[in-house]
Amino acid sequence: MARDNTMSYEGRVLPTTVADASEQSVLERKFTSTTAKLLKHSDRFGEWAKGVFMPISLQIAPTDKCNLACEFCSVGNRAGDELEREAVKTAISKLAIMGLMTVEFTGGGDPTLYDGLPDLINHADNLGLGIGLITNGLALADKIDQHHLDMFDWVRISMNVLDAVDDITIPVFSNQVKSTTLGFSYVINRRTEMATIQKVIDKMDEYSVAYLRAVPNCLSVETIAQSKQMVASMGLLEHPRVFWQEKHYDVPQHCRVGYLKPFLNADGYFYHCSANPLISRKFNPSFRMGRIDAIKSIWRSPYTPFSTDICQGGKCFFKEHNDFLDMFEMEIAHRDFV
Repeated sequence: MARDNTMSYEGRVLPTTVADASEQSVLERKFTSTTAKLLKHSDRFGEWAKGVFMPISLQIAPTDKCNLACEFCSVGNRAGDELEREAVKTAISKLAIMGLMTVEFTGGGDPTLYDGLPDLINHADNLGLGIGLITNGLALADKIDQHHLDMFDWVRISMNVLDAVDDITIPVFSNQVKSTTLGFSYVINRRTEMATIQKVIDKMDEYSVAYLRAVPNCLSVETIAQSKQMVASMGLLEHPRVFWQEKHYDVPQHCRVGYLKPFLNADGYFYHCSANPLISRKFNPSFRMGRIDAIKSIWRSPYTPFSTDICQGGKCFFKEHNDFLDMFEMEIAHRDFV
């Protein structure tokens, strides 16, 4: 179902048809990190009730190198770090023994610029882990061969690359066994133009892209409403494979997400949160869980929730996740009266 609405864009008042919110939220829950995915891990509920949080999905930013300089980049103040390949492989192996299920290569910089990426892909695949990739796509076709492309469960390309260049080459994902999901994302920013959005939509059709995730500039929380209005006025929300993802940016009382979804940064440290660079556009040492070789000491009982005293309102992605995890420790009266 859709509803008629009126939106303004660049001073104009335009009628637009906005897709029902439930239609958009199905795509969001299916393809992004929400509490819906936590609900799929009922085998972990018993552990969570005891305050034990073993890793499920590891995010790795192997390098600070990047071939773009997006003005909205949350890690614009990178230090030029890069992970040591064998140390990463050892870390992945140790976490796999503890229950790790997936690895996501992301930034930092662009992971396709990390020379050791194919080796890390091989290692994760040999361990039976699911593999994802977030990239700007600029070097994807040149740096990753077909053999390794076909090992990905999903690839998400930041189509803001088209704010900087006229076109990119997107490789074909041909593995019929794994059936790699190709998705796009796009950050609404000052350079956003209708011509660019049309290019993105054209490529969605050309490459059978599963979804386009449109998001606001997280560094500029005060412009979120304006960005959503722009998305609607451009007609993006009418597209059946496009959804707007606006996070709830409140700060939770404490945070456990890092134990389930740790972020291994190019500086060699695990971090509790992938969103903390929104504070200073670089990874804040206060959010560190420990060094890459300190896995045993990080994941040990008791699991102390991370204090959110240093977190900032408007720069937190995981309030809903933590509210959900908190419920496992709640004292519930008459629990069987559901």
